[in-house]
Amino acid sequence: MTYWFFGLTYTKYLNEYENNSYQPNFSYSFGYNDWHDGTFSLVYSNYADNRLSPNHKQSLTNFQSGTWDLGYKKRLTTSLFGVLSSRLHYIYTPSNDKKKISFTLGKNILGVTTSLNLSHELKEKNTVASLSLKKFIYKKFFVSGTAYHYFDYDKQKDWEGDYAYFFGWFDSRPFHLSITYSNYYMKTRYKFRDEKGISFLDGNFCVSTNWKF
Repeated sequence: MTYWFFGLTYTKYLNEYENNSYQPNFSYSFGYNDWHDGTFSLVYSNYADNRLSPNHKQSLTNFQSGTWDLGYKKRLTTSLFGVLSSRLHYIYTPSNDKKKISFTLGKNILGVTTSLNLSHELKEKNTVASLSLKKFIYKKFFVSGTAYHYFDYDKQKDWEGDYAYFFGWFDSRPFHLSITYSNYYMKTRYKFRDEKGISFLDGNFCVSTNWKF
């Protein structure tokens, strides 16, 4: 069995909407990713503004705008919480010299997938902690949410939320519909903060299916 892979996604816009800053035609990724305990992974992914007909300031692959992710996964045995899954990642983006270290602990608690993450951006010296919970309530209907804490809120970016949630019906089988709602990577703000955030209607509804060839 091999753990090398290559992925390519093509996007076709059905309306005439144009966004000059970000409207990619495709994204791609490749690398080595072994899911076994005690193994390394090295993955390149590019979700930049990739265009099939780039202008003179762009290239077709936009390779420098992609992200390299070196990871290591290991199960940890603790006296208090039992066996925990852990993941350590070093993430680098050449285009802006952005470097980030991320560490995640995970465990299934009473049917709830729970993960605690701590990430630190070396260049901006910004540290963020997050707690995520996910549970399937009925068959393939699930709810999940994440709460974030910024150690320096002055460095919180406009698209970085205080919280996020995701729910819906998710069916990964070929030719079965999935209907979900999410507001990840959006400006959500707690009510007690002075800064106003997005509303529920600003989130994304998605209807999708998988094809089998």
